[in-house]
Formats: sequence, C-alpha cells, structure tokens
Amino acid sequence: MPENPSNLQNEKLDGATADDSDLPEVSLEFIKSDINTLYVNNAQFAISPWDLRIDLNELQGVQEKKILVKSLVVVNMSWQFAKTFSIIMKQQVEKYEEQFGEIKAGPTARLQTKK
Repeated sequence: MPENPSNLQNEKLDGATADDSDLPEVSLEFIKSDINTLYVNNAQFAISPWDLRIDLNELQGVQEKKILVKSLVVVNMSWQFAKTFSIIMKQQVEKYEEQFGEIKAGPTARLQTKK
C-alpha cells in the first residue's frame, strides 16, 4: 500500500458532513507524487459567495518597521469543503491538546498590506 504522505492514520471522521449516515465507509489510498512540503505561519483569507481563498505565507522577519512575508501557495476551496475542512481541523487540534495540553494561540494583528 502506498505511503500516507502526511503520516496520519486513516480513520472515520465523525461529524465531517452535515448528514453522512447514508455514505459508505471508505478508506483512503495515497498515491506517491512530487509533493512540496511547506512551513507556514501566516495566512490571509479572501472570500466570495462561491469560494474561500487562503494565501499561505511564511513570515520572514522585520525590516525597517515592515514585516517581510514570503508568499508560498494559494488554496481555493468551495464553502462546502471549507466547512468540512474546518470540522476536521478542529477535531485534530482537540486530539493534539488531549495528548499534549492546551495550545496557547499566538498574537494576532491587523496589518496593512501594500501591493
């Protein structure tokens, strides 16, 4: 069986959709591909009635009172998938905190972006 690139175990995800009682239970098979692994510590969000856009970035430092941000990738998703993704992400954070303790959220700031 191909490796799971994220090293996560396959498991049934409770609450992943509004009504998943009629869905058959399936497993995921990950096919190896040339995937880039990125470290991100910043995200910018843009919304429309149709989808959500997430710009994933890495903060590089501060220079002359400006925070340097390296853009890495843009992810676009439907609102339906965004909701499913947020449910699964919340479950994963809760599992992590059960095992290792509460994560203290970092400071947030509203920054003016100059393009």
